[in-house]
Amino acid sequence: MSVQPIDLQVLISRMPDVGKDQAVQKDAIQLAQIAQGNQLVQKTEQQSHSVNESKETDQVQRAKDRTREGKESRSGRDRRGKSRKGGPKEAFSDPQIGKNVDISG
Repeated sequence: MSVQPIDLQVLISRMPDVGKDQAVQKDAIQLAQIAQGNQLVQKTEQQSHSVNESKETDQVQRAKDRTREGKESRSGRDRRGKSRKGGPKEAFSDPQIGKNVDISG
């Protein structure tokens, strides 16, 4: 199968189109990188100009719980450490609680 003169005429006339397609493909990668870089810059600018809520660590949460528990325990006691309502409270305990598990649903 040889190349005919008419085929050469068609191929030569399409060469600029092929060149344009290859240039577009080559530039598309660069343009995508530039667009992604611009998005990253916009995102960092927005984060730097906005107020962000900080995440509380476990230590901060435990400290808040301790202060809350301290306030609650102080509210039920007087200066000498005695309970204001009377005698000490006894906890209810039943030896049967927690021994049986109902799996019948």
